[in-house]
Amino acid sequence: MLENEVKFSVKGREYTVKYPTIGQYYQIEAMKQSLSRGMYNSMVTSPAFSAQHALDMIDIEATLVILVPEFIKDLKVKNFSDLDVRDYKEIRDEFVLKVQPYFKEIAELLRGVGEEKSADVAEK
Repeated sequence: MLENEVKFSVKGREYTVKYPTIGQYYQIEAMKQSLSRGMYNSMVTSPAFSAQHALDMIDIEATLVILVPEFIKDLKVKNFSDLDVRDYKEIRDEFVLKVQPYFKEIAELLRGVGEEKSADVAEK
């Protein structure tokens, strides 16, 4: 069952990611396009590991800026892109462990009836 929130911890502080509203959901998606300078879809199709890492960075930033603004304030940098890669890795690891599975459940919830059939056919 999908929970209303999930918690993650970074540097000894705990943060809560609440179930997104419709507006927050599309703000996250719009921010991904903005952060990637309109190249998000091209990056998704790139086989380069560096592009995949950049996509992870973009996904995490967009999600946390919209849903957990207090976390961004606590980073003590002007913005997410100013983070040291080592600090980002700690955030990414916690995000992948706690927040990403939560959003996979949300994606499953949003998947429509027609999409379920086409996904089943694609898997075969």
